[in-house]
Amino acid sequence: PKMLRMAFILLLSSVSIFSSDAQAESVSDLVGNANYGTETKPETDSTKVLTLEWGDLIPFNERGQRPVPRIAAKHDGEDTPAQNLAVGVRDDLDSRTIKIPGFVIPLEGDDTHVTEFLLVPYFGACIHVPPPPLNQIIYVKFKHGAPLQNLWDIVYVTGVIKTETVVADLAQTGYLIEGIEITPYKDKS
Repeated sequence: PKMLRMAFILLLSSVSIFSSDAQAESVSDLVGNANYGTETKPETDSTKVLTLEWGDLIPFNERGQRPVPRIAAKHDGEDTPAQNLAVGVRDDLDSRTIKIPGFVIPLEGDDTHVTEFLLVPYFGACIHVPPPPLNQIIYVKFKHGAPLQNLWDIVYVTGVIKTETVVADLAQTGYLIEGIEITPYKDKS
Protein backbone atom coordinates (compact mmCIF):
# COMPACT_ATOMS: atom_id res chain seq x y z
CA PRO A 1 0.00 0.00 0.00
CA LYS A 2 2.82 2.46 0.79
CA MET A 3 4.48 1.87 -2.61
CA LEU A 4 1.13 2.21 -4.37
CA ARG A 5 0.46 5.49 -2.54
CA MET A 6 3.93 6.80 -3.52
CA ALA A 7 3.34 5.81 -7.16
CA PHE A 8 -0.05 7.58 -7.12
CA ILE A 9 1.47 10.77 -5.65
CA LEU A 10 4.26 10.68 -8.23
CA LEU A 11 1.72 10.21 -11.03
CA LEU A 12 -0.42 13.11 -9.79
CA SER A 13 2.56 15.45 -9.45
CA SER A 14 3.81 14.61 -12.96
CA VAL A 15 0.34 15.22 -14.40
CA SER A 16 0.17 18.66 -12.82
CA ILE A 17 3.69 19.53 -13.98
CA PHE A 18 3.19 18.47 -17.59
CA SER A 19 -0.51 19.28 -18.00
CA SER A 20 -1.35 21.55 -20.94
CA ASP A 21 -4.05 23.17 -18.79
CA ALA A 22 -1.48 24.33 -16.24
CA GLN A 23 -1.33 28.05 -15.47
CA ALA A 24 0.96 30.01 -17.77
CA GLU A 25 4.16 30.86 -15.98
CA SER A 26 6.77 31.34 -18.68
CA VAL A 27 7.26 33.79 -21.49
CA SER A 28 6.62 31.03 -24.02
CA ASP A 29 3.38 30.08 -22.26
CA LEU A 30 2.28 33.70 -22.18
CA VAL A 31 2.99 34.38 -25.84
CA GLY A 32 1.96 30.95 -27.10
CA ASN A 33 5.26 29.86 -28.67
CA ALA A 34 7.27 27.23 -26.80
CA ASN A 35 9.78 26.81 -29.69
CA TYR A 36 11.74 24.20 -27.72
CA GLY A 37 12.22 21.80 -30.60
CA THR A 38 13.16 24.32 -33.28
CA GLU A 39 16.70 24.31 -34.54
CA THR A 40 17.37 28.05 -34.56
CA LYS A 41 20.85 28.41 -35.96
CA PRO A 42 22.57 31.76 -36.24
CA GLU A 43 22.58 33.22 -39.71
CA THR A 44 25.87 33.92 -41.43
CA ASP A 45 25.30 37.71 -41.21
CA SER A 46 26.70 38.40 -37.73
CA THR A 47 25.47 42.03 -37.84
CA LYS A 48 21.81 40.98 -37.93
CA VAL A 49 19.86 40.86 -34.65
CA LEU A 50 18.80 37.27 -33.97
CA THR A 51 15.45 37.02 -32.14
CA LEU A 52 15.47 34.03 -29.78
CA GLU A 53 13.07 32.23 -27.50
CA TRP A 54 14.25 30.50 -24.30
CA GLY A 55 14.31 27.06 -25.90
CA ASP A 56 16.85 28.34 -28.40
CA LEU A 57 19.40 28.66 -25.58
CA ILE A 58 19.32 24.88 -25.03
CA PRO A 59 21.93 22.95 -27.07
CA PHE A 60 20.41 20.86 -29.87
CA ASN A 61 21.54 17.57 -28.32
CA GLU A 62 19.72 18.39 -25.05
CA ARG A 63 16.37 19.25 -26.63
CA GLY A 64 13.53 16.82 -26.36
CA GLN A 65 14.82 15.37 -23.12
CA ARG A 66 12.27 15.01 -20.38
CA PRO A 67 12.42 18.17 -18.28
CA VAL A 68 13.45 17.92 -14.66
CA PRO A 69 10.29 18.54 -12.61
CA ARG A 70 10.34 21.67 -10.54
CA ILE A 71 10.54 21.05 -6.84
CA ALA A 72 8.16 23.03 -4.69
CA ALA A 73 9.67 26.18 -3.25
CA LYS A 74 10.96 26.01 0.30
CA HIS A 75 11.16 29.16 2.34
CA ASP A 76 12.64 27.77 5.54
CA GLY A 77 16.23 27.84 4.26
CA GLU A 78 16.86 24.16 5.03
CA ASP A 79 17.55 21.45 2.46
CA THR A 80 17.20 23.93 -0.40
CA PRO A 81 17.18 22.05 -3.73
CA ALA A 82 20.22 22.79 -5.88
CA GLN A 83 20.15 24.54 -9.25
CA ASN A 84 20.61 22.21 -12.23
CA LEU A 85 24.14 22.95 -13.44
CA ALA A 86 24.46 19.78 -15.55
CA VAL A 87 23.33 21.46 -18.78
CA GLY A 88 25.16 22.91 -21.73
CA VAL A 89 25.13 26.23 -23.53
CA ARG A 90 25.17 27.10 -27.23
CA ASP A 91 28.70 28.17 -28.09
CA ASP A 92 27.55 29.04 -31.63
CA LEU A 93 25.59 31.99 -30.18
CA ASP A 94 28.71 33.55 -28.63
CA SER A 95 29.27 37.20 -29.66
CA ARG A 96 25.99 37.40 -31.60
CA THR A 97 23.57 40.29 -31.22
CA ILE A 98 20.31 38.82 -29.97
CA LYS A 99 16.87 39.91 -28.80
CA ILE A 100 15.04 37.78 -26.22
CA PRO A 101 11.93 38.30 -24.06
CA GLY A 102 11.95 37.68 -20.32
CA PHE A 103 11.38 38.91 -16.79
CA VAL A 104 13.85 41.16 -14.94
CA ILE A 105 15.31 40.44 -11.50
CA PRO A 106 17.30 43.60 -10.65
CA LEU A 107 20.71 43.20 -9.04
CA GLU A 108 22.41 46.61 -9.38
CA GLY A 109 21.15 50.11 -10.06
CA ASP A 110 19.09 52.85 -8.48
CA ASP A 111 15.40 53.76 -8.28
CA THR A 112 15.20 54.77 -11.97
CA HIS A 113 17.81 52.67 -13.81
CA VAL A 114 19.12 49.14 -13.59
CA THR A 115 22.74 48.37 -14.55
CA GLU A 116 22.84 44.61 -13.84
CA PHE A 117 20.02 42.09 -13.66
CA LEU A 118 19.05 38.50 -14.29
CA LEU A 119 16.74 37.84 -17.23
CA VAL A 120 14.59 34.77 -16.64
CA PRO A 121 11.88 32.92 -18.61
CA TYR A 122 9.12 33.06 -15.99
CA PHE A 123 7.97 35.40 -13.26
CA GLY A 124 9.45 34.58 -9.86
CA ALA A 125 12.39 32.52 -11.14
CA CYS A 126 15.37 32.67 -8.72
CA ILE A 127 13.17 34.17 -6.03
CA HIS A 128 11.60 30.77 -5.40
CA VAL A 129 14.10 27.95 -5.19
CA PRO A 130 15.59 26.17 -7.04
CA PRO A 131 16.49 28.57 -9.85
CA PRO A 132 16.10 27.45 -13.47
CA PRO A 133 19.02 25.60 -15.11
CA LEU A 134 22.01 27.83 -15.88
CA ASN A 135 21.19 27.85 -19.62
CA GLN A 136 17.79 29.36 -18.80
CA ILE A 137 19.11 32.42 -16.91
CA ILE A 138 20.96 35.33 -18.50
CA TYR A 139 23.10 37.82 -16.58
CA VAL A 140 22.58 41.22 -18.24
CA LYS A 141 24.81 44.30 -17.89
CA PHE A 142 23.95 47.80 -19.11
CA LYS A 143 27.06 49.98 -18.81
CA HIS A 144 25.08 53.23 -18.53
CA GLY A 145 21.92 51.71 -17.09
CA ALA A 146 18.53 50.95 -18.59
CA PRO A 147 15.21 52.44 -17.49
CA LEU A 148 13.62 50.35 -14.77
CA GLN A 149 10.43 48.72 -16.07
CA ASN A 150 7.54 47.29 -14.11
CA LEU A 151 9.08 44.14 -12.71
CA TRP A 152 6.06 41.97 -13.43
CA ASP A 153 6.03 42.87 -17.16
CA ILE A 154 7.76 40.98 -19.94
CA VAL A 155 10.53 42.95 -21.66
CA TYR A 156 12.72 42.44 -24.69
CA VAL A 157 16.46 42.69 -24.10
CA THR A 158 18.72 43.30 -27.08
CA GLY A 159 22.46 42.93 -26.73
CA VAL A 160 25.58 40.92 -27.46
CA ILE A 161 25.42 37.47 -25.85
CA LYS A 162 28.47 35.69 -24.46
CA THR A 163 28.66 32.06 -23.41
CA GLU A 164 30.16 32.95 -20.07
CA THR A 165 29.46 31.54 -16.63
CA VAL A 166 28.50 34.16 -14.08
CA VAL A 167 28.01 33.29 -10.42
CA ALA A 168 25.49 35.61 -8.75
CA ASP A 169 24.02 35.45 -5.27
CA LEU A 170 20.71 34.08 -6.55
CA ALA A 171 21.94 31.68 -9.24
CA GLN A 172 24.65 30.71 -11.68
CA THR A 173 24.13 31.67 -15.33
CA GLY A 174 25.50 30.22 -18.54
CA TYR A 175 25.08 33.38 -20.59
CA LEU A 176 25.96 37.06 -20.25
CA ILE A 177 24.47 39.86 -22.34
CA GLU A 178 26.12 43.25 -22.77
CA GLY A 179 22.86 45.17 -23.09
CA ILE A 180 22.12 47.56 -25.93
CA GLU A 181 18.39 48.12 -25.45
CA ILE A 182 15.50 47.12 -23.21
CA THR A 183 11.96 47.57 -24.54
CA PRO A 184 8.47 46.55 -23.41
CA TYR A 185 7.26 43.27 -24.86
CA LYS A 186 4.62 43.62 -27.56
CA ASP A 187 2.53 40.57 -28.44
CA LYS A 188 2.68 39.78 -32.17
CA SER A 189 -0.91 38.54 -32.39
